[in-house]
Amino acid sequence: MNSVFAGPSFSIFAAKGDSNHWVMMDAPESVGGLNAGSRPNDLVLFALAGCTASDVVGILRKKRTPLQGFEMHLTGQEAEEHPKVFTEIHVEYVFFGDDNRNESQILYIAPPRFSRERGRSLLATESNRSSSLRVRP
Repeated sequence: MNSVFAGPSFSIFAAKGDSNHWVMMDAPESVGGLNAGSRPNDLVLFALAGCTASDVVGILRKKRTPLQGFEMHLTGQEAEEHPKVFTEIHVEYVFFGDDNRNESQILYIAPPRFSRERGRSLLATESNRSSSLRVRP
């Protein structure tokens, strides 16, 4: 990470990494923010999804597995007290395609393995991770 800047309200933060793209973060109005950006914990889930999806899609391309689409749905439960770490994360992988023969290739790469590996440092404990997999026409 190259830079993080605090805005005039001290609730808005802008961050820019090596990619030179800015990301805006803010708190909800209920705690003094302006609701002008994503919550930092949202960005943690986005990062987990982005890393995992890149791995899964890369492997499927190498295996020449045709797909019509791929989605990931992440949900996370945060601790009620500070620090607001994730106490539970669930990742659902949804693959779309017409060819049922691809299901065995999709199951072979075992996407839940990626969420376990990537999610290790995002949780207070390692026992509260879960994932599921669906292959849909």
